[in-house]
Amino acid sequence: MKKAVIFDLDGTLLDSIRDLAGAINEILKRHGYVTLPVETVNSYVGNGLSMLLKRALMDERQQPAVPVTEETFREYLQELITYYHDHCMDQTAPYPGIMEMLKTLKEAGIKTAIVTNKNTLAATELWQQLFKETVTLVVGEDEAHGIRKKPEPDMVMEALQRLNVTPEEAVYVGDSEVDVQTAKNANMDGVFVLWGFRSKEELERAGAECMIQTPRELYPFLT
Repeated sequence: MKKAVIFDLDGTLLDSIRDLAGAINEILKRHGYVTLPVETVNSYVGNGLSMLLKRALMDERQQPAVPVTEETFREYLQELITYYHDHCMDQTAPYPGIMEMLKTLKEAGIKTAIVTNKNTLAATELWQQLFKETVTLVVGEDEAHGIRKKPEPDMVMEALQRLNVTPEEAVYVGDSEVDVQTAKNANMDGVFVLWGFRSKEELERAGAECMIQTPRELYPFLT
């Protein structure tokens, strides 16, 4: 029996794409850029807010395509972080069956953690609002302290250490190509969800082997 499950957040536990799209489009609109469809934003997420902003600014619809300075980019990013923190719960909610699944894991004595490329401020806010009673801990983006973002294994290793379990004793659950690579880099068994931000075909191309269509289908992978 596995002792722990490490979960990605956006697209795995939370249906958050509308709030992510709303936040990035607010910053684009403020500074005279073209706003983007939710479907486009969906294809740009997975590597944190900084990369989301970079991809949005580099979108082919942005004219003229003049690169912003590093200082301007940092200003835009801080605006995005602040706005998203204030609006991260406007339309965001757990996917169907997630809360029941987390409660079942807790009752079974299985430790859980959320590991997300989302900045620590927003990640902690969402954990406190929705998951504090069922998920043991959350690890958000913390590159300032030398912990590299996914797909590097650093954040997962941090969570495993705090849970006091080994990679072999845990399962990683995610929804994207980044998550497939993260599980590989952490030398963990990976299970990938089909209700998230990527299709089955995209996950298969990334190398995913174990995929589930509902949260309750996770249980057999823990034995």
